Amino acid sequence: LGVDGSVTALRGARAEAQRRGLGSRVLFVQADLDWPCLAPATFDLIVVVRFLARGLAPTLEALLRPGGTLLYATYTHKRLASHPDFNPTFLLAPGELPTLFPRLTILEAEEPDEWAYLRAQRRATSSARF
Repeated sequence: LGVDGSVTALRGARAEAQRRGLGSRVLFVQADLDWPCLAPATFDLIVVVRFLARGLAPTLEALLRPGGTLLYATYTHKRLASHPDFNPTFLLAPGELPTLFPRLTILEAEEPDEWAYLRAQRRATSSARF
């Protein structure tokens, strides 16, 4: 299942899935992550790139199945050096990304350049809730 609020992003993802021979195996849905039809403990893998909505972190935790993995990559405040007009609300402070996911086990976290990367896993007994 691929979920994105952007029709353009979904078109690109659909085309890439087709190119890789996965078109019939992936369902793409235009929706936000707080879409009420997304049941807790549904996903083995969640990938978030260039998106930051701090309030959705508990939802992401809850959407992961026990043992599921979260891969997250987004910008830090260092982005302002190259893009001074970027809205700082959507930029991470140093070391912030891992703190957004207290119920996950952080497997990797790094902040090279203007990016923050995270690989985390939901514990088998996690009590994450919406």
